[in-house]
Amino acid sequence: MVEASLSQYDDPAYAKFQGVLKGAEKGQVVTRFPPEPSGYLHIGHVKAAMLNYHYAKMYQGKMILRFDDTNPMNEKIEFVDNIIRDLATLEIKPDRVTYTSDYFDLTKDYMEQMIKLGLAYADDTPAEEMKKERDAGIESKYRNATVEDNLKRFRLMLEGKHDEEPVQAAASGKGKEEKKGGAPSDKKEEEKKEAAQPVPA
Repeated sequence: MVEASLSQYDDPAYAKFQGVLKGAEKGQVVTRFPPEPSGYLHIGHVKAAMLNYHYAKMYQGKMILRFDDTNPMNEKIEFVDNIIRDLATLEIKPDRVTYTSDYFDLTKDYMEQMIKLGLAYADDTPAEEMKKERDAGIESKYRNATVEDNLKRFRLMLEGKHDEEPVQAAASGKGKEEKKGGAPSDKKEEEKKEAAQPVPA
């Protein structure tokens, strides 16, 4: 079993982990384990869950079990129940259980605000073509589109269509600037500082 009391986290065996989380403060550490409920836990999931749980408890913090339920075609309540049961078997007890879908409206609102600030854009390039462009470091043709065009495309994306036709689309932040024939390069410093500011309500 993997659970340990707070006193056990003071055991010398844990000493080498005490400084791993730079700047971490007791009672302020919050970790997240975000499985997609499309299958059963495997050994990689278990490793991630244990690390998140133990670091949270080591610093008297909290661990959130966050189900990344964004792909309804592959997800089942059976997997949710089994993941919770398997974690309980490992005596990993999350402090909160949340679902990504609970935050869809908030995510949509923030994305719209980011587009209005010029920090994000909507892209309806076909998925395979988009992947090829990203792998080649080619800038999306929509990256520098107007705010108005991106807002229109984003809102149509939410309706599942573009120009009244069904479409697959994505919204992307502008944290990096693509460069032909090479890896993405950082944008100028002032834009990075602007992007780091809280998005206004």
